[in-house]
Amino acid sequence: MIAVALRGFTLAMSRKASLHFIDSSSRHRAELARVGFSLGHHSEVYGDLSELSSHPPREGIIIARDSAEEGGVAVILDRLGKLGIWLPLIAVEAQPRPGRIVEAIKAGALDICLCHWMPTGLRDASPGLRKKPKSSERRAAE
Repeated sequence: MIAVALRGFTLAMSRKASLHFIDSSSRHRAELARVGFSLGHHSEVYGDLSELSSHPPREGIIIARDSAEEGGVAVILDRLGKLGIWLPLIAVEAQPRPGRIVEAIKAGALDICLCHWMPTGLRDASPGLRKKPKSSERRAAE
């Protein structure tokens, strides 16, 4: 699903989009950064929106956990708007209910990634984020 959301950014830009991951778990942040780097993207990680606001990004894509307890995508986008951060947002959640998916998209999320554990799901669900094989690797595969 993220492939649909990011493919346009990857194709429209001469370089890959920077990914800005927001997750309260330090373990998840480390894994997300590793996945982003392995896919060839510059990745930044933030523990919460307050940390993001201290160094507000001006380009790239924000990928944040859709947490109903914290208000979900609507609250994230509202806070980003108040901070003057106008970047696309992709929500991620391990097992969202269909209603949460609809709420996230209606609130303005560019896409939602349904991931059992986000980094694996992000990589597997996102051909647009996958690292492109080198020309020598492509020839060997043919």
